[in-house]
Amino acid sequence: MLKFLAACSLCGFMLTSANAEVPDTIDILYVKAPFNLQNIVMKKQNLLEKEFAKDKVKINWIPLTQGGKQGQALASNSAQVTSVMNFSSLVLANANGNPIKVIAGVGRPSELFGLVTLSGKKPAQGAEVTVAGPKGTALHQLLADYLNKEKVPERSVHFIGMSQQAALTALLTGRVDCALLGGALLEKAKQEGAKEIANAKDFTGVNLVMAVSKDFAEKYPEALEKIANAQDKAVQWINENKQEAVKIGVSELGIPEQLGSKLASAYHYYSRLNPDDIAQLEKTQKFLKDYGFIKKTVPVEEIVLPVAKEK
Repeated sequence: MLKFLAACSLCGFMLTSANAEVPDTIDILYVKAPFNLQNIVMKKQNLLEKEFAKDKVKINWIPLTQGGKQGQALASNSAQVTSVMNFSSLVLANANGNPIKVIAGVGRPSELFGLVTLSGKKPAQGAEVTVAGPKGTALHQLLADYLNKEKVPERSVHFIGMSQQAALTALLTGRVDCALLGGALLEKAKQEGAKEIANAKDFTGVNLVMAVSKDFAEKYPEALEKIANAQDKAVQWINENKQEAVKIGVSELGIPEQLGSKLASAYHYYSRLNPDDIAQLEKTQKFLKDYGFIKKTVPVEEIVLPVAKEK
């Protein structure tokens, strides 16, 4: 009898352990802009729900329009997964005591980010210019890299920190000489006659990843594999059905199909980080440290989990 009870207890423990490998519910941030097609496809085709169907895990998609709120959502556990996060936000969160772990790649949309001028005036030796854009971001890093490459003294550039939308407005109204813009706003500036001075693809670049809270990563390693698998399938479907994927995206975002096609072709969707991506993350962290946005660095191997890397 004692042996039977012991066996039953062991079975109960095993069942509890197995159930603990995936949560009952996963709250994932749904970020559509600027053109996060893999996220849109994953949601529209229920790819995440299908991965967890046998486990009966409920998937809650939480719309988010402010990218800077992602880290806060993971820190407060109002969400456990963010579908897309840039390297700057990722480093800032980890350096400030909010450990967020990368579980998959999303896109390398570097060519969608640039430094532009409307008047023709640009940072150069012996010239003083005013530049507007978001500080502590990939765009700010682009400006820093450009100035370093062209050997332009930073003191000759008056950099005003503001959102990209505000920077575009300042550029078009002549209040600044140059603006740092990305995605549809960069295209809008070009349509208004702005000329590109520098593009992120020629410098450090821009990289987007999928991430989870440290607590979620430690508790549910099996769930990480399933989420990464859903990401793989979304990217594969996009690559095999590009026109249909773009139509889904433009419908969800309410933008012209021509613009959607351009954004999609420049997004370079992917799902596994390679050594160049890791090196880029290191450079982003160094930039943020050198410019005083963070006081301490976090080893990259602690930020990017094995499941996120190319095999």
